[in-house]
Amino acid sequence: MTEFQGFPSGGRVEYTSIPNVFFSGLLPQITDMAELKATLYVISTLYHKKGYPRFVSYSELLGNASLMQSLKSSEEALRGALKSAAERGSLLSLAVDKDGTSEDIYFLNTESDRQAVEKMQRGELKPAGLKAGDRISGFPIRREGGVYFHPQRFFQRPAAANNRYFRT
Repeated sequence: MTEFQGFPSGGRVEYTSIPNVFFSGLLPQITDMAELKATLYVISTLYHKKGYPRFVSYSELLGNASLMQSLKSSEEALRGALKSAAERGSLLSLAVDKDGTSEDIYFLNTESDRQAVEKMQRGELKPAGLKAGDRISGFPIRREGGVYFHPQRFFQRPAAANNRYFRT
């Protein structure tokens, strides 16, 4: 193992914001190191993006040298990690057909991103980089009261009115 030399001092350090619920609600559930790494890389990538909606594509993650090195350059490990994160409900996944090529895009499972995914599935919103005629598919998210459903998971709005996070 190579010893980590520490974080640089001064103004050269960039930070990434991670929601507190990640540490209290999600981290205790994740048992697969690849899923943890992929989830953290998605959060970091989304944090540095601008615009609406913010998403990261599979090819962006595949092209991230640090992530792929941590996964021993295994595309299979990345696919499995992202699938696990989407099944757990920490990430939302959509398949996008762009110029006849299918690619998955990933969102953090937040209220805003759930609404964006619903709009995309209804054709009311196109993510940046897509043009008319490009198709969007993915798991259907439907809302009944405060519960969000897709084939494997559901998200219940917590009773506390000021808590905007959802639990699985």
